[in-house]
Amino acid sequence: MIGCTETVTLVHHVAGVNNDSYVCTVMDGVSWFGKLGDAPSAGNGEAPKTEYTVRIPSDAAPDPLPVPGDLLVRGVLTVYRGKDSLKGREYFRISRVGDNRRGKNLAHVVVKNG
Repeated sequence: MIGCTETVTLVHHVAGVNNDSYVCTVMDGVSWFGKLGDAPSAGNGEAPKTEYTVRIPSDAAPDPLPVPGDLLVRGVLTVYRGKDSLKGREYFRISRVGDNRRGKNLAHVVVKNG
């Protein structure tokens, strides 16, 4: 797949009985694309919003796959300890996941934020 030169970290939330934990999974060789778009705002208008699309080739896809609500961070993040762990980093909360691993050519998982 063309442009798969990025390293990202999936931060997956695991709900526990007494506490929650976060599993960080680093993936190499993915495609990261961000662009500035518009999103509805509270003031009956639109506000700028960065839209992200990340494609993860099949051989780099984690098990289990990302789910809506997980975080995707550009670069390596070894431990997630809340929002402070993300300061100065490019990241987004995943809202959509597509599994495009059925074909032989360009099989991948795609994640987006909106």
